[in-house]
Amino acid sequence: MQDDFQVISERTAVKTLEELVSVALGDTGQSRYVRLFLLGLYNGDAWPFSLYQLRGIDGRLKLACLKLLKLDAVYPAKEIHQYIADGSTIFRNLADIQREEVAAKAEANRILWRDRRK
Repeated sequence: MQDDFQVISERTAVKTLEELVSVALGDTGQSRYVRLFLLGLYNGDAWPFSLYQLRGIDGRLKLACLKLLKLDAVYPAKEIHQYIADGSTIFRNLADIQREEVAAKAEANRILWRDRRK
């Protein structure tokens, strides 16, 4: 059986990862989905990612995510955060941003429900 997966170079992986990290550090809907995707690659047990969420990002970013998924799943030379300089810190920052977003949303929902009961 022929291997349909082509190895991507480390240089390509770094460029793709840096592009996705840049998006993930933003504050758009796409940022959230890309952040969750990257966190899922980083630690899938702590940050489960539903593939359905890929539908929330544009085609270019979706292809970049799939490129990294292929690298991580088929040819994992190292952990995803190790491809970029200061990757551990960057991924911890992504996790902190996501936790803050979840906490803010929970607080907004709490206030909304409190106000509805009045």
